[in-house]
Amino acid sequence: MLAMSKIQVGAHWVACADCGDWYDPTDVPGCKVQRGLDEITVCANCAERLGCKRCDDCNEWFEERDLRDCGGDYYCEECQGNNSWYECYCCNELIHSDDLREGADNNNYCDSCWNDYFDACEHCGEVCYSNDMIVRHEQLVCRDCAERYYPDGDFKPAGFRGRDSYTRMTSRRKFGVELETSYCDGYMDLDGDAAWGAKDDCSITGKEFVSDILYGDAGLDAVERLCDFADSNGWEVNSDCGYHAHFDMRDESADSMKAIALAYILTYEVWGDYVDERRIGNRFCKPNRADSTTIYGITSWRRFADYSDRFEWINFAAYYKHQTFEVRMHEGTLDGQAVCNWVRAHAAFMDWASAAGWAKVRNILLCKDNAAKADFIAKVWRDAGCDDLPAYYKNKACVA
Repeated sequence: MLAMSKIQVGAHWVACADCGDWYDPTDVPGCKVQRGLDEITVCANCAERLGCKRCDDCNEWFEERDLRDCGGDYYCEECQGNNSWYECYCCNELIHSDDLREGADNNNYCDSCWNDYFDACEHCGEVCYSNDMIVRHEQLVCRDCAERYYPDGDFKPAGFRGRDSYTRMTSRRKFGVELETSYCDGYMDLDGDAAWGAKDDCSITGKEFVSDILYGDAGLDAVERLCDFADSNGWEVNSDCGYHAHFDMRDESADSMKAIALAYILTYEVWGDYVDERRIGNRFCKPNRADSTTIYGITSWRRFADYSDRFEWINFAAYYKHQTFEVRMHEGTLDGQAVCNWVRAHAAFMDWASAAGWAKVRNILLCKDNAAKADFIAKVWRDAGCDDLPAYYKNKACVA
């Protein structure tokens, strides 16, 4: 604390409007604070007592919460930028520009977050998402280099053609499935399969099996055929593996996608009860940054998707490339029933939110607790003709 005078020492000294002590404003300027409807100027001692602090660059007073710790110096927002301190796009920690690293998405990251998500191709040097890279001949390379210089057992679906039958898959929404494995002996026998392709993923020791665009009961049948093949060949998954499901948004309006997005933001914890607890907060399926206000304010879904984080549990970034929303929360599985039920559950929920619209989704879900939200989702499933899902997921929630 600064020593203050009880009496006026110079003609330019002023009295603090709070404690009444005199101080020299040319030495340490007074701080303006709000008292009721009035703005008063107080001395440095009173300013600090009232929770104010001076910016270490411009020396102006600010509420302490408005100053940011920049390597031990505390700067206001303007001085923070003037001194080249910026937030890491992932963890929001303030990092000097000299120490920031650019990611594959052109955003800036601290070293720790950059190492979590990115790597440089050992062949061409391009920075890529680690999850998109491939190990070839003990080198970590991007997919372009892998396909050009190190081809090794990847293949694409030959082309799925189903029937318009929707008895079990009651939703007409098209979908896609990605199943990661830790061991997949004999997978090359699937080369040429209508529904399934295989590709490398550096985050797993097996292959990732990626479906064509699927729909209807035939799409579920294709999932179960793959899972039966996996079971017959002793395929395995481990804690590094995930199951990702894509859902078609091509027939949705901008407003109906907002309603779907809001429904998911408001039910995150309910869906979390239906998966392995290790998936909650997992860096490959993080909670969404966007809140309801952000979603409501979207003017261009492509622009919003382009700037979204693809590793959020509801991956809106998938819309930019595939015109889908991707659900990334589920743990790795080769259980055909688990894979199909997850598709049916989300397709029915998305159909409901799309038809309900923003206001109805908000009014129904906003003030409910998690138990009431789970009950309502179960009703959505029953109304959609998926009468088996409420009991199935109630049991999963109990096990989790």
